[in-house]
Amino acid sequence: VPLSLVILHVDCSFLDTLFQNGTLVTKQDMLNAVSQLEERQMPVLNKVLSEYRRETKETVDYTELCMKALDPAYPKPKFFHLFIKRGAKPPVSNVMQVLKPDELGEDACRYIWMNGDEQTRSMLIKDLVMVDKMMNLSWLTLEDLARAIPESHFKKEQERSDCASEGDEEQENDGDIPLVEVLAEATDDECDPKIPAANSEDKMEGKMECVDLSKLDGLPWEVECTVKFFKCLKNDKLPLRLRKAIVNRLYRLALGERSSKLSKEVGGGEGEGLLFECKLTKSARIIWEEAKQFSPRLTRGSSTPVYSEVIRVWDVAWNHDRLHHCIQNVKLSRKKSAESDIQLSLSKSSAVDQTKHVKYPRQFFPSNETSEVCERFVPAADIDENEYSVVSFYSVTSALVSSALADGNKRKDFPYKEWPKEHTIISLPQNRESILLLGRSGTGKTTCCLFRMWNQFRNFWESSVCSESSFVSSELLDSGKELTLHQVFISKNRRLCDCLKDKFYNMVASYKFLEPQMKFCKGEVPIHLDTVDEYAYPLFLSSKQFLILLDFSISAKPFFFPRRPDGSLKISVVTHKDTIDSVAVQSTEVMTEVTAECFKHKVWPKITALQQRSLDPLLVWMEIKSFIKGSHEAVRIANGYLSLPLYESLGSKMAPNYKGDRKEIYSLFIKYQQYLRNHCLFDECDLLHNLYQRLNKLDRLPKWSIDHFFVDEVQDFTQAELAILIRCCQNPNGLFMTGDTAQNIMSGVSFRFCDLRSLFHCLQNDQKKGEACSRIKISVPEIHHLDINFRSHSGILKLAASIIELMKRFFPLSFDVLPEDRGLFPGPQPIFIDSPESAALENDLENFLKSCERQSSGIQFGANQAIIVRSEDVKDSLQDKAIVLTVFESKGLEFDDVLLFNFFKDSNVDEKKWRVVTSHSNTVLPNCKGLERAPRPVEFDEQLHKSLVAEFKCLYTAITRARCNLWIYDSDTSRHSPIVDYWVRKGLVKVLKPKEGKNVQEWIINSSSTPKQWHQSGNYMKSHGLLRQALVCYKKANAAAPYLETEADLIATQGTKAATLKAAEKLLMCDLAEHKMQYLERVVGLLQKAGNAQLADEIENKLEQLN
Repeated sequence: VPLSLVILHVDCSFLDTLFQNGTLVTKQDMLNAVSQLEERQMPVLNKVLSEYRRETKETVDYTELCMKALDPAYPKPKFFHLFIKRGAKPPVSNVMQVLKPDELGEDACRYIWMNGDEQTRSMLIKDLVMVDKMMNLSWLTLEDLARAIPESHFKKEQERSDCASEGDEEQENDGDIPLVEVLAEATDDECDPKIPAANSEDKMEGKMECVDLSKLDGLPWEVECTVKFFKCLKNDKLPLRLRKAIVNRLYRLALGERSSKLSKEVGGGEGEGLLFECKLTKSARIIWEEAKQFSPRLTRGSSTPVYSEVIRVWDVAWNHDRLHHCIQNVKLSRKKSAESDIQLSLSKSSAVDQTKHVKYPRQFFPSNETSEVCERFVPAADIDENEYSVVSFYSVTSALVSSALADGNKRKDFPYKEWPKEHTIISLPQNRESILLLGRSGTGKTTCCLFRMWNQFRNFWESSVCSESSFVSSELLDSGKELTLHQVFISKNRRLCDCLKDKFYNMVASYKFLEPQMKFCKGEVPIHLDTVDEYAYPLFLSSKQFLILLDFSISAKPFFFPRRPDGSLKISVVTHKDTIDSVAVQSTEVMTEVTAECFKHKVWPKITALQQRSLDPLLVWMEIKSFIKGSHEAVRIANGYLSLPLYESLGSKMAPNYKGDRKEIYSLFIKYQQYLRNHCLFDECDLLHNLYQRLNKLDRLPKWSIDHFFVDEVQDFTQAELAILIRCCQNPNGLFMTGDTAQNIMSGVSFRFCDLRSLFHCLQNDQKKGEACSRIKISVPEIHHLDINFRSHSGILKLAASIIELMKRFFPLSFDVLPEDRGLFPGPQPIFIDSPESAALENDLENFLKSCERQSSGIQFGANQAIIVRSEDVKDSLQDKAIVLTVFESKGLEFDDVLLFNFFKDSNVDEKKWRVVTSHSNTVLPNCKGLERAPRPVEFDEQLHKSLVAEFKCLYTAITRARCNLWIYDSDTSRHSPIVDYWVRKGLVKVLKPKEGKNVQEWIINSSSTPKQWHQSGNYMKSHGLLRQALVCYKKANAAAPYLETEADLIATQGTKAATLKAAEKLLMCDLAEHKMQYLERVVGLLQKAGNAQLADEIENKLEQLN
């Protein structure tokens, strides 16, 4: 079949068939493809070019193809960007002659600028000015841009701005605009802006139409705004003409105009730089300043971060009283910023040319000097006096403005501006090597993960041609594979997955071209990866959900779990607590998984003799799960576990947890395996081995293979799990993994980032031996670090660092050692509430927690405060009175204030083991005063005290949940004394003693939250899957409908038919006025699941009538 006859009518898969059956590609075929195909058919062209290179072994002349694409005979030039990126060098004169000014994209502009003479560059500038597309030269330095732009352009802009200013004055002379409706996002203390009368709206609308609102990209000044300002801009209760007027003022400021109406000084208080007001109406003002800020735009291509002056928009004041309030807020922020622990010296760049029409921003570079010539950068502090964080800003771009002014979805959101290190990591080149990101709690690891995923996603779908996307590797382009973007976010915490999915789709909702993807924002977990719609990616899955999904997606059989013909599970997957997995179905048949708790309480007593009980069962479980069955070497072996010689050969650095006789551990493992077979049980390692062996049988990567995995809390994954993820990846260099081994509280997993690098070394060796599926060369990734903590202040971080010091002293191989992370601001020391011998204070606190209604206590926990405990039993006893979480449940969450309750009392480690901390204190702090009754020291024995590793990591995790205030209460003096004495010697805590106050409320901040705050906290808890805690919040908010809906969700998790019917009953009790259709549809689904088809049909008929 001649290729030229079918080229217009086939896709890549049909081309594969043609090539397999002998169709050859000639040079003329390539030229015909360029002339016949449309740009949307780029994958077809790629396939043709790849086949030509493969068959002829010749180099493609991209310059010749580019000249063919630029043929003036075609109505529109095609494929220019592709050929330029692949090395085409067409004459600049041809490009300028064929491409019209409105067709000059950034790639074309860059090519003309780099290869043209001064006259050509001047013509390019004139063409871009003519069509208002100067943003395509945003990659130039400001100096070059200033010298290149004709003076007439600024005069034109000045005349247009003056015209708009005159119009504004006329509008204002009509009198103050009567505003009549409250902004939806306004808080109680804000003045109520009101909607203008209709007679003035038409005049302003007409004036705004002469301004292109999308021209904010590439202007001399970058503009950033606060979250409050963005909410105002996108609020459709504010008239469109007024929001357009706001953007018009920002546009003029970004050009550099500084007229008296745009920049009237109002004083700045402490800190550098003046504060300005910009006149909007007779009474309304925009509050802004010229601030120094990190500039991602100018840093692009630079080896060092570039800072620049930017326009920072704080707020809109709707009357003069509100104006004074806004100014005071900015002054307070500046005062707090001056106390920041993060301050940077900046050296100025060369002077920037100024004209009478435009003021250009200055640029700065980080400097180690502290001379008077250098200027200072400090982060903008939150105005709340009880907060110790920075203000988050949005970049005001054309995309943000267009989205904000468009009517529709209220979910709209954008990524915040990143700090230099976060920007570097997010912007690292794609597909060269995987990214391993290590940082302590609160340093922004998950944010980097989410924003990098978002940038890939947006760039891919924004490109009209897939191969223009910067993250597509040349190997994939040459393969001829039809390009798609399969992204998967994975974490052990399903609640975190749901939360990030919600944040991700808030950003998706901001772009009109992503509307097809929005219909999948509430998609269910698929059964097979082949059935996932291309628009349904990315997937946000827990590791358990992904493994069960992968089990049915691998074509090689047998499946690990029994399946029905449609692929759904034929059995229920339960743990030792008989809790049904989220993807399970109702069935009398079950498969029971052994977890750490099951091993400790059920299996351990059965497989050990009395003389072996001295071993820690969780230590044995860790050796089995992390090494004997869960290592990369183990899943490659046919029987799924290491032999005794292999296990004994593991070095102490790779397996540092147990240094005794490994034969003893291995004999217990053999008994454990026998116990699994006898009782028809399985553990996660059995599933992983099954999946890995079946993946190895595939001779090529399946169609559903994943392009990019994003793995959060990677320290909770075994090597076997990560090996499977890499095996499923289209590009083994396309993984992004974040974690902190100091927070590794997942029982049974021993993990360090250096071990993860060794996994890539093994895969690299496999590839050299020809044993890897992917043809793409595997690189061993470097480890990147984050060291600025955005969550907690330095008072809390110093306490957390003391735990890291203990881990470094006793168990240095159990985690990755990092430089101490830095807090942004100083803050109050944590408080330890000492328990007196009379137990009066203990009774006061414990009785309060069990009965918050008791008036004598005076303590009240608010919506942003939490109590963290060790055990489920303690949580259940306090559950209905406040937000109470176990340490494991609190992981990934943050609260303003935290009470850590009886951590040591409920510990599994006895008091004698805790006293090794005293030996450390005596060594490093011999002359420092501690507690009056210092505990006796105990010498450290690594094997005997191994259980302290998990205790230290749990304590570190609990401490770092607090943002502002941390209170620690414990009633077991013998257990908590060693570590409290250590803290007191280091001066890290204040100790509350009976004589210093009779009531706990003198030390604990009373927090009286509003119903709205309790409702928001309930939504936060529910988004993380903490339904019981959400119920507490909704109850305090008097929110009946959310309470009943959440109660129904909680009941439905029991999985029984009776519980499902009861959940449906609860939903029917909700007030159906606001979300009638949503509730009734859920009721139908529950009834159908419970087998009550008749009632479900009746309600479904009612739904059709309502529709």
